[in-house]
Amino acid sequence: GLSAVSAGMGAVVGLTNGLFLSIAWVLPSLGGTYLFANRSLKLLAIDAGMYMVLFSISGLIMGIW
Repeated sequence: GLSAVSAGMGAVVGLTNGLFLSIAWVLPSLGGTYLFANRSLKLLAIDAGMYMVLFSISGLIMGIW
């Protein structure tokens, strides 16, 4: 999914696409799981933040590529 919207578009576009896609896909899926498991919002912020950084870096690399 990320490569379809970021490949060859440039570094800034890839970075923002990775960030926004992680917010749109990862955060809701982790949020539902963490609410169901009764885990803290602090732990959700740590785990979702890790994925936001990873998706942003991946988008940056794909945008440059």
